[in-house]
Amino acid sequence: MSQATALCWHPERRLLVTGWENGEVHAWSEGHREFSAINGPHKAPIMLLAFSEMGGRMVTADSVCNKPSIKILIKFLINFSLLIL
Repeated sequence: MSQATALCWHPERRLLVTGWENGEVHAWSEGHREFSAINGPHKAPIMLLAFSEMGGRMVTADSVCNKPSIKILIKFLINFSLLIL
């Protein structure tokens, strides 16, 4: 069972994003009982989750030291909103 390694609240919406030690990223939105998985390239523990100032973009980073893996999820909210409707 994987444990959460990072948490980030959206700056304007009731949206929580979690990063896990197995490299998964999940999002939870108010009114939904379960997390939605966000497909990503990470295989190592997530160490950073951060939204842009307005929340339209999110960056994630994992703990691999010899090849830092930083991915930017562009237009995150638009894509996520389509997933949970």
